[in-house]
Formats: sequence, structure tokens, C-alpha cells
Amino acid sequence: MTNKCVYLATALLAGSLGHAGTIYYTFTGAASGSDAGTPFVSAPFSIVAAADAALRVGTAPAYSLAAASATVVVGGFAMADFLRPMSVYVNGLFALNLAGKGTLFEGAGPADLITPGGPYGFTLFSHAGATQFNAVATSRGPLTFYSVSAGVMSVSLAAGAVPEPSTSVLAGAALAWLTVIRSHARRHLVRKRHHRALEI
Repeated sequence: MTNKCVYLATALLAGSLGHAGTIYYTFTGAASGSDAGTPFVSAPFSIVAAADAALRVGTAPAYSLAAASATVVVGGFAMADFLRPMSVYVNGLFALNLAGKGTLFEGAGPADLITPGGPYGFTLFSHAGATQFNAVATSRGPLTFYSVSAGVMSVSLAAGAVPEPSTSVLAGAALAWLTVIRSHARRHLVRKRHHRALEI
């Protein structure tokens, strides 16, 4: 019984650790398309969306988080900023969404949206055979991806990111519970040894 309780307390503690601070979603791969009218084929690209992890909304299994900023670099072109708001979303599948366009990428990702990790695979999302990543507004001009290969996404926290206050309370409660259980187990063991000594 005590071992089961200790396991549950440990699981609660591990599962309650969220994060507050800047979180980065980095998407890399090779794409074919056009940048401000200039075509490219199988060019390496990197898209980085930055967000505040504390602003995540939703309840399991569906969460979303609006990005504070998002940039893109395609091989052979200068870095550009996305001009429309971006967000990430998870509900079984992980998605990168763009306001006014919809889902750009879809694939695997952290179930809670904010746990660092990767690499996760993703693909270019298409609906009825058409990609949503078409004439996306950037600071360099319209960006279009016709195809994406070897898509990999990773999630990372900025240096100095700390647990969210609410999850710190949960973690503290789990530790307190674990301490009480261990104390109870020790007292029970001492009583047992005392009774055995009296029987002898």
C-alpha cells in the first residue's frame, strides 16, 4: 500500500511540472515553393515561433497557444517575419496555424503543448489537395510552400524559464503528501518492530 502511495505521489509531482517563460517551436526541413515571386526547389528552411508558455489555454487533450512572434528563413533568402498571428495547437495531432489561412503544418508534438522535446515529424497540411501555405504574408513578401520533406519540429525553453506558480503549488502539495506517507510508513515499521520485540 505504501509503495503504491509513493508511486502515485511521485507521478503527481512529475506530471504537475509546467513552465512559464518563453518557449520556442522550431520547424525545419526542405521545401519547394516561392519567396516574393522567386522560386526555390528543395531549399532548407527554418520557422521559429516564440510564445509565452504561461498563456496556454484549453484542457486536456486540447490546448492552444498564441505565438508572440514567428520568423522564417529559406535557404538563399534573408530572414523574414510572419505578418499574421500564428499559434500552435494540439488535440491528438500537433498543428501550426496561421490566422486567415488555417493549418500550415500537422504532425506529432507534446501532448500538453509546452513540454520541451523532439524531434517530432510533421508534414505540410493540405485540404482537398490544396496546401494552406499559399501566398502567406511575410516582411519579405508572399511565401508559398508547394511541398515539404524531412520536416522536423522541436520544442525548447528559453534559459531561465521557471515552473508556473499554479504548478509549483501542485508540486509542493505532492511533496508534502510524499513526506506524510513516508513518515507514516516509518511509524508503522517502528510499531511493528516494537510488537515483535515484545513477543520475544
